[in-house]
Amino acid sequence: MAQKDLEVRVENLEFAVASLVQLPRQMAELSSQFLQLRHDVTAEISGLRGELTGAMVSLRGELRGEMAGLRDELTGEMTSLRDDMAELRGDMAGLRGELTGEMTGLRGELTGEMSGLRGELTGLRDDMAGMYKDLAGAIVASATEMRALHEDLVGRISLLGENRQA
Repeated sequence: MAQKDLEVRVENLEFAVASLVQLPRQMAELSSQFLQLRHDVTAEISGLRGELTGAMVSLRGELRGEMAGLRDELTGEMTSLRDDMAELRGDMAGLRGELTGEMTGLRGELTGEMSGLRGELTGLRDDMAGMYKDLAGAIVASATEMRALHEDLVGRISLLGENRQA
């Protein structure tokens, strides 16, 4: 049995050595496959880089074109807005002139009316002063008349008192 174990071990060892003998050839094949893979990957990456560079250049050109178009559009819009603003300024200046003219006219009318009212007030003051003088004269006259009547009444009462005693 020991002989059989030894034979089995030797066969196993020969099988293991046979597969190890093929190892350098397999390593060389793998190495060439890795080199081919590296070459293919490098070529693919270079191709992709070229495509991406071309696409980026194309996109950059398109974007610049669009930006130039937008800039032209914005410039046109800004010019239009400036023109509209200038027109509005003109309209506002015209309105300001019209309002100034109207306000000057109204100021003149009000000044005229106020002068007329001032004259009327002066007339009313004069009338009130005349009425005050008339009223004061009437009061003085009525006070004088009242005194006279009072004195007359006192005199009659005295006469009546004397006539009663007699």
